[in-house]
Amino acid sequence: MQYKDLITATYGDTEFNPPVSPSALATFEERNGPIPRELSDLLDETDGAAVGDMVSIFSIESREGYTFQSVLDEWADPDYRGLYPNSQDLFFFAADGMGGFFGYRRNTDVDAPFGPICYWDHETDTVQELHEQGLVGFIRTCERYME
Repeated sequence: MQYKDLITATYGDTEFNPPVSPSALATFEERNGPIPRELSDLLDETDGAAVGDMVSIFSIESREGYTFQSVLDEWADPDYRGLYPNSQDLFFFAADGMGGFFGYRRNTDVDAPFGPICYWDHETDTVQELHEQGLVGFIRTCERYME
């Protein structure tokens, strides 16, 4: 899959970051565990990106905006767990620019550690599974969840 091509075809001109370095991705996964394969494939093309007008995919290396590590560190705060219990089983990878996040649902199955992509609304602490599955579905429909 050529994710950059899909983002450009869906949303028009987009500025992309350089690909993540293999060593930075390996270091992140050693520290935090593996990430979904399709997300790793996207990061091999661009380490974070704007998707449409509002949605941003996080980066592994220090780029403008959120990084995966900064989000993991922020959500490790015990206060967040008490305030937002419905978000705890999500591996966030993108933000909507208004406080909501997109994340893969974490599974307890070691052979399939990640489930569908969901949208988490920060105002209501509700989680909604995206209608279209996978990262391709996310790219095609992510802006619809902010309405």
